[in-house]
Amino acid sequence: MRWFGLVCAAGALAACDGVFGLDFVPTAEPDAPAMPRPDAPLGVCGLVGTGCCASGSACTDGSQCLTVGAGSRCVLLAGSFEVPSATNGCATAPACEADNPFVNTPCSCPSGFAKQDLVIDDGCGTDTAPANSLATISTCAPAAAPASTDWGGWYLLADLVECIPGNPADHCMTPNPVTHACSCPGSTQAVNLRTFVPGTGCANGYLGGTLAMCLDTSVAVASIRGVFESDPDGACRVPLPGFGCRCPAGSVESKLRVQTDRVVNSTTLFFRSTITVCLAPP
Repeated sequence: MRWFGLVCAAGALAACDGVFGLDFVPTAEPDAPAMPRPDAPLGVCGLVGTGCCASGSACTDGSQCLTVGAGSRCVLLAGSFEVPSATNGCATAPACEADNPFVNTPCSCPSGFAKQDLVIDDGCGTDTAPANSLATISTCAPAAAPASTDWGGWYLLADLVECIPGNPADHCMTPNPVTHACSCPGSTQAVNLRTFVPGTGCANGYLGGTLAMCLDTSVAVASIRGVFESDPDGACRVPLPGFGCRCPAGSVESKLRVQTDRVVNSTTLFFRSTITVCLAPP
């Protein structure tokens, strides 16, 4: 079975005019053997995936040093977090919706890392049939990425080009800061996750979209072990190959909340779904 995502805003089905979005909500797949991912080489420092150097430059290839407790590693991704908009009208929204597990200051990046933002609809209220509301999700990463690493940035697509300023043919709403386009660099490949996004010039104001994270599962683990998306009713919307909707043992989990849709028995259901990023600890 495959599900087709409706691109209209929650609670505004009358304005949909029968327009449906892209078929990119995969069904759950059974666990499969995990793809081998050797860890970073021992005895080397300063390169992405290795320990930070104790003298001179901590990292020498454009990656940044992430230090947590007694551990340190040169990485390209140092967590993620989510901040609801102050004007989203959601009375139940906390100041920091989802915190970065690598820092003590709420919704912030570790020292040396810049936040890279995307504006999405995180849903307001209950986990089922939420109202639309704006939030900013952020990753913490350096401005440039070394070649052959497991994290290559992220970007945002919208289902309908007429709801994006400039009507780009590639549906690009927010480009990847690494490539400056809605694309993945080098050998990384997009993992497509469902979300809603704010539209411009659309009747409903919100529409379906794709949050694409660029990962390379064939290189040594430096920053991220994978990502998955799950619905509050227990459905595994986008599984992590080999693990389903769970992280590999020893991962540090970073969670983001997004509004999604799913058609079940000809009825469109709306959820506050959860994207879980499985991070590699320093």
